Amino acid sequence: MAGKMLLAVLLLSVSAVFIVEGSCPNADLIAPCYCNVESGSAIVTCSSIQHTRDLENLSSHSEGYPYKEVRIVSSTLQSIPVVILEKVKMQSLVLSELNLKELFNGVPRTMSNLKTLTIQSVTLEEEFQWKYFQYTKALETLLIDHVDIPKIKPEFNQFVTHDLLKVSFAFTKTDEIQTGAMKDFRNLRSITVAHNNLQTLYRGSLPRPYNGIHLDFQYNKLSEIKENVFSDMKKLKSVYFNNNDISLLSRPSESGVYDNIDRIDLSNNPIDCSCKVQWIPEVKPKGLVGRCATPQKFRGKELVRLTADDFSECYTH
Repeated sequence: MAGKMLLAVLLLSVSAVFIVEGSCPNADLIAPCYCNVESGSAIVTCSSIQHTRDLENLSSHSEGYPYKEVRIVSSTLQSIPVVILEKVKMQSLVLSELNLKELFNGVPRTMSNLKTLTIQSVTLEEEFQWKYFQYTKALETLLIDHVDIPKIKPEFNQFVTHDLLKVSFAFTKTDEIQTGAMKDFRNLRSITVAHNNLQTLYRGSLPRPYNGIHLDFQYNKLSEIKENVFSDMKKLKSVYFNNNDISLLSRPSESGVYDNIDRIDLSNNPIDCSCKVQWIPEVKPKGLVGRCATPQKFRGKELVRLTADDFSECYTH
């Protein structure tokens, strides 16, 4: 009897191990969603979904199956049912090419497995709400593109986990990062708000201190780099402000803010190399990429090649 019980336990253990990694539920149980094993990891795709019950069905048949990624794509629904986040173990969730009234049908108490959330090409009838992420505590990477988010508000700081490591907003029609919107994200390593409509960037819109190494604000409508924008960013390595409308580069309010930055890309900006940038040959920021647009005598000159002699007239009275 003891031998039979031991055999049963061993069989259950083997079965459990089989389910745990790199396996899929029976295809009929999760249809119209389907699951494939790629490089030893299970990936689920739900495409052309018309009823939320199809996603609820996936959640009810996914117990014991940890997925590397779940993709919900090319569908029109009222909302994504919260059970997807509450009952399906996954490292990554991709929501792509969706038409929804609202993002979720409630505030999900997300499982701790979810590390990456990608929301792309999602059309919402209602305003994008950050409250849906207040229990998504293990999230490390948040990627949003082609979703209308005109303003990044303090609610982002209120509801999104401050353990986030990377955040990206691209093609989101964002014209403002409000003061305090990211103030407590001290673990962020990378911030991107690109291909948008930002006209002004204030220091108070970003974490303080910012312990990250990367900032990307390319393809916006910024007109100046303010004097304190890089304050309390001692680990910063790369900055991208290319393809904006930047004409003014203000003298930094603190010494040494450019010492550790390896690349500052200001290419394709109408930079005014008048007396207001006479600080550049003094500070000598390394990795500075960009050219003067005005005055005419400096047009096309690389910023890193500006010398003190170029500004001799600035010292005359």
